[in-house]
Amino acid sequence: MFGLLAEAASFYRGIVGSFRMPRVLRLLVGAAFLILGSAMILRGANTLRGTNDLNPPHQQGGKLSVEELGQDLTEAYGNNTVNSSGRGIYSVDVKMGKYVINVCVNMSPNGNVIWMITSMAPMPAPGRASATALLNLLNKNSELAPKLFMIQGGRVALASPVPNHDLNAATVKAYVDDLSSTVVETLPLWNPRTLRGE
Repeated sequence: MFGLLAEAASFYRGIVGSFRMPRVLRLLVGAAFLILGSAMILRGANTLRGTNDLNPPHQQGGKLSVEELGQDLTEAYGNNTVNSSGRGIYSVDVKMGKYVINVCVNMSPNGNVIWMITSMAPMPAPGRASATALLNLLNKNSELAPKLFMIQGGRVALASPVPNHDLNAATVKAYVDDLSSTVVETLPLWNPRTLRGE
């Protein structure tokens, strides 16, 4: 559970270090991540106890290997998965109504967490992003935890850390589909026009 929080803190350091923002906004981002961290601990504890709402029947104990993760994604989504140079990074296209959501799925280096990340919209240039829009994304993080909005590679992304235990093709698909649904449901928050404050 604390490993998830440590990985989220690592993402935060990457965001703050790679994106120039005024000190006040940096403090607000820090405060939002503190709130997010608390929510992640509470929700993570529920996940580890098996009391979250994404808990289809488990058929497999232990951790998935990179190969098993790829097999489960292939079973769930057909030939939409790609292994990137043996590093265990897969790309899955998920159809959600009129949208096709691309979700990257990869294993953490220690194998304890499976990260599911989707990149949605380009970030406006520094100084052109709406502070209100960014705060709305950060506020939404506390509701979505352990999923979280972040900035990755100059784009707004949504990430979901999934504990790597008791997973199979059905549970992996449930987590990927849930992340994809959240992308569609939160479109008004990350729409490029909203991010520019229009």
